[in-house]
Amino acid sequence: MKRVLSALLCLVTLMSFVNTAALASEGKPVQSLKEVNELNGVWEGSLPVFLDNGTYFNDIVTINIDESASVPVRLKITSLDLQTVYVAPRAYQMYNKVLNFELYDDSWYSVAELKLTAPDTMQGSYSQKKHKMPIEFRKISSTPIEEKNMKTQFLFDGETAEHWLDELKKYQKYESKGKDLSFTYSLNESDKIQPIIDLYGLDKLAEAKSDIEIMQMVMKIVNDNFDHNGNVAITDKTDPLTVIALHNEKGGIECRGLAIILSEMLRACKIEAKPIMCISSKEPAECHVVVHAYSPSLNQWIMIDPTYNLMLKDEFGNYVDLPRLRQALINNEPLHANDEANYNGAPFYMPRYREYMTKNTFRFASAKDFYFGSKIFPNTDVKNDANVEASNIFGNEFGDTTNQLTDEKNPIYMLVPSDYKVPFANSRKEIVTTDADAFWALPERSKEIAAQLAAQKELEAKKKAEEQAALNSQAPENAQQSSAQQSSPSQPEEKSSQK
Repeated sequence: MKRVLSALLCLVTLMSFVNTAALASEGKPVQSLKEVNELNGVWEGSLPVFLDNGTYFNDIVTINIDESASVPVRLKITSLDLQTVYVAPRAYQMYNKVLNFELYDDSWYSVAELKLTAPDTMQGSYSQKKHKMPIEFRKISSTPIEEKNMKTQFLFDGETAEHWLDELKKYQKYESKGKDLSFTYSLNESDKIQPIIDLYGLDKLAEAKSDIEIMQMVMKIVNDNFDHNGNVAITDKTDPLTVIALHNEKGGIECRGLAIILSEMLRACKIEAKPIMCISSKEPAECHVVVHAYSPSLNQWIMIDPTYNLMLKDEFGNYVDLPRLRQALINNEPLHANDEANYNGAPFYMPRYREYMTKNTFRFASAKDFYFGSKIFPNTDVKNDANVEASNIFGNEFGDTTNQLTDEKNPIYMLVPSDYKVPFANSRKEIVTTDADAFWALPERSKEIAAQLAAQKELEAKKKAEEQAALNSQAPENAQQSSAQQSSPSQPEEKSSQK
């Protein structure tokens, strides 16, 4: 959510091959690396970092180009308050003495276009957040830095992925206390969410064949109509109408806002769904918010990440919930994204997401009650005092969002490992629990559904057993017939005489 300035270029997606999908779409031919050896070497310059208020600062950047390396283009970033790291562009293209590359992180996307204007000078432009600035890089060495001397890595909250993985492995125990936290989900508020149903055609989703299809279709609606911007925090009004109004005014919304929109739409489609905060062990912590949606057909939670249009599966093809994701990250198990996964239209990159969620699956927070406009997030230091009203978009009839709950009426539970001590616990609003079974409990109707699924499974097993028994009973009869045919004497052929 809240963006750390120095994370700007440290979270760039790493690639181990030339990806020209986006840049080549401009129709520019990509030539072989041998034809661009004039670009080989070490170049030094800076890239601007634009802030929301239009101001910017510069990050010192060294570009290392080596056509013999497994990653031919790498950027060495020296940021404001993080150690120097090497990163690779998400995509790049080299042709006719030109170097273009793309960088992106959760809250921004940028493109650099450079051209060799002299043997030791590249000049061009850098575009980010609708700003465009001239940039210049000068060659300081014709000999590239050796690949073995460059360690490319991601940093999150100033720590490497290895650090966050160690934290997950260190804290894996929870305590089951048999307590019911009694989460509730209101699925019958179409009158309050009717403008969203009408605007985005949610009533047409009833034609879907399964609950999974409904989830996929609603996720697509959110992906097609809403962009992520980590710099646009939600206001104190967390109803979906106000959140959508804020998004439309600002041109984007943080992950909490996307999770609110998605979960409200799913509940309008009679699917229990709730935003869940995914938090690191660090305090204060940058976090990420996803949605848990209940699948009656599978009788399980499914994690949906609206920021990335993402539904993960494990190596066996099973949809993943948050506790399963945590365990898969600890065990380094394969995870597979849906083909449609993306970030604001840019390609999804699994290695970066794995490491990002390794940081963010240490502890989790969820409100108790979920209905239209309920207060579902604790007060944080991220504030947005924008004067945005739902009536600006949906009219006065649906602009009243005064039925929000208070913190006291809607408690927020935080799940932590049993041997972890929560920093500043006395100053937080969440109720700390170590009972994972209670925190991840399925909705109330899951008990009935589980019984139905068990009965269906038993019926299928019984039917299969009956079919097998029928086959077995036919086997002796078939064997007797076969034996009789083999033991019966063959009749001599009647020969016709010719006269």
